[in-house]
Amino acid sequence: MQIDIAGTARFRRTVAALQRRAQRVSFLPAPGEIVVGALECRLAKESFHTESRSSGVGASIGAFGVRVGGGAGRATSERVRDGLRTDDIGDLVITTSRIVFIGESAPSICH
Repeated sequence: MQIDIAGTARFRRTVAALQRRAQRVSFLPAPGEIVVGALECRLAKESFHTESRSSGVGASIGAFGVRVGGGAGRATSERVRDGLRTDDIGDLVITTSRIVFIGESAPSICH
């Protein structure tokens, strides 16, 4: 079902393309719900790794079989961003009452 959208000609063409795409997605809307559009999209997550650094200083002295020493150490760790990684690929379906992502894993619904 097509929904009339007000806006520029370019915007209306974009909405029409989304509506044509929605007809190919296997999604059953609830009663009274209209599919407005569908997009192919990817879900991405930020990826991190931890970098650790350590340093230490110390000295010892020995005489007559007795050794005395002292020192200090320090360790730090830092969380470093690797960037975005693709978590799932699928279709984002936009209806008059909700947004549904249908991916390779379980569907996610936003009301």
